Amino acid sequence: MNAQFRTLTSASDLGRLNSGVFSQNRFAGQLSAAYVGNLTTNSQNPASYADASLTSIEIGANSISGGYHIGDSSMKSSGVGINHFAMQFPLTAGKSGLCLGFVRNSNTNYGLRQTGNDPIFGHFYNQLTGSGNSYRAFAGTGFRFKNLKLGANLGISFGQVEHSNDKVFPDSTQLPRIVTRNAVSEFGLQLTLGAQYELEVSKNRQLIFGGYYSTAISRSGTNELKKQNVFDRSGILEYITVKDSSASIDLPRYSILGLGMSVIQNKTTLLGAEFNLENFSGFRSVQSDSSSILTGQNLQNAWHLHLGAEFKPFMNREVDSRKYFNRLTYRVGAVIGKSEQNFAGTLNDIKVMGGVTLPVLGRNIGFISFGAEYGIRGFGGGSNQLSENYLSIHMILTFADKWFMRQKFD
Repeated sequence: MNAQFRTLTSASDLGRLNSGVFSQNRFAGQLSAAYVGNLTTNSQNPASYADASLTSIEIGANSISGGYHIGDSSMKSSGVGINHFAMQFPLTAGKSGLCLGFVRNSNTNYGLRQTGNDPIFGHFYNQLTGSGNSYRAFAGTGFRFKNLKLGANLGISFGQVEHSNDKVFPDSTQLPRIVTRNAVSEFGLQLTLGAQYELEVSKNRQLIFGGYYSTAISRSGTNELKKQNVFDRSGILEYITVKDSSASIDLPRYSILGLGMSVIQNKTTLLGAEFNLENFSGFRSVQSDSSSILTGQNLQNAWHLHLGAEFKPFMNREVDSRKYFNRLTYRVGAVIGKSEQNFAGTLNDIKVMGGVTLPVLGRNIGFISFGAEYGIRGFGGGSNQLSENYLSIHMILTFADKWFMRQKFD
């Protein structure tokens, strides 16, 4: 079950990309390059796996609601579903770790009706729709070499998206509906490399420097195209196929580079900043039938600046950890930048988020995290500027213990 958000910004071959940051650090400005946390699945920088001290199992769900606006048209929608599942294991506690996970990478869900006029047949309208999802399963490991941590992920991406372009004429013309179905099934490999370096500035202050690079090693697919004439004969639909083909294609690729720095004060407070560049220069649409959905179907290079903070009062020995609210972890953050979509303006993508992690059944046994994110994409353009705004609510369950860890005996 997946949370579906209906928006025209998903009308591309990649769909609407989800953030690669899906764990608790999502609420701290989606920090990942220089983010540390031994019970947080920071898959965007696999070097962080080296911090694993307990086996953790994590499952996340989210709901999303919002809408898109273009001209005098708008659409609102909402949905709820499972977003990810991940397991992290310490190979050697605090020195090396292994992570396995499954996450939804992107979603496609849009609909648009356009009117037109044929010089021979007269008035008609186009019904443009799309639906589908892509997913990513990954496995990775991270190792510590004194203050330096290195890690790598290997992921498999797969999924299917169907785009439809139907031409419908008025009933009075008794003309058939022209139906076009374009289904693209994809399969690819993705590699992510990450590094982090820890610097002890003083007894109470630590600096973390980090970076990651993720790219598609390969991305191919099968494009199944079917065109049909649909006749309505006495209330019974009759489909006549005029074209049915299938072909292997090379799908567009993209990559992301992120660099960041965090400062940890008194082990309780983390403040971080991160800058990433997203390369979509290799993206070219393979859908000739849907190129008019947005103003230019090819995506563009993007950038984002992430700012985040995390506060753990229970890490301070002078704080009474028996008080429940001192045992919580608080996070807040913001992301600003330029979207990969063809919105107007240099700055056209803003997100703010925050969340809290509550201990359940004891500090080292279970946690439940709640968070919210509000985003606006596309603003400051003309009256026909495509824009969207959304609110997503997240819940993450984390269970941790010494499962699968080798016991030592004297």
